[in-house]
Amino acid sequence: MGNDNSKQFMSGFQNKKVTHEFRTFFDFNKDGSLTEKDFVEAKEKICKMSGWKAGMPQYGHMETLFSEVWRNLHKSANEDGDEEISEEEWCAMWDSLFEKMARDKELAEKEKREYQLELPDWLSRYFEYKFNLLDRTRDNEVDIEEYEYVMQDFGVKPKDARDAFKRFTEGSSKKLDKAYFLQLCRQYFISDDPEDPGNFINGKLEWDDLEVKYCPRVEESKLC
Repeated sequence: MGNDNSKQFMSGFQNKKVTHEFRTFFDFNKDGSLTEKDFVEAKEKICKMSGWKAGMPQYGHMETLFSEVWRNLHKSANEDGDEEISEEEWCAMWDSLFEKMARDKELAEKEKREYQLELPDWLSRYFEYKFNLLDRTRDNEVDIEEYEYVMQDFGVKPKDARDAFKRFTEGSSKKLDKAYFLQLCRQYFISDDPEDPGNFINGKLEWDDLEVKYCPRVEESKLC
């Protein structure tokens, strides 16, 4: 009989979301793992989409950003010490991050102080990169046409992109500027409520069809 005091830090829904992020925005060649070569190819794809060539400031910025993200991601997620990050290692990294957030929140409550959510620096930089990718006109705001155009390159159907945009902008009543986009990105990874607007930021409307490989860890609490 299972222990009713068992604790799961990363939910099934959150597991699906981080899996989708890995498969859609990182693992471009769909081989189930990430290497530094994948990041170089991703950088080249983004620069080509944006019209940035070697020697241009924007190209250099992307080169530096992707190098830093890979270095920090490799340090955080590479459990077996090889030069690849598997899908399972990626999800396990998130599982550990959710555990850390839960521990930090419990400690803050115990010490009667406000809990401050802290995400890894590489992830914050990754969010900024995604906004810059979508903001093709560089006016610090993403409209529905920009969003639809870019998301098609990541396999999102135009209709799904438009529907998703309307959901996370609440019927286009909110401007998708950088501040709001970063808020939605944080919500995407942290939220466990499928109806939260941030959960549509990647253009995915349904989650029942997504199968995962990783099974979130469960902590069994000791009975007193």
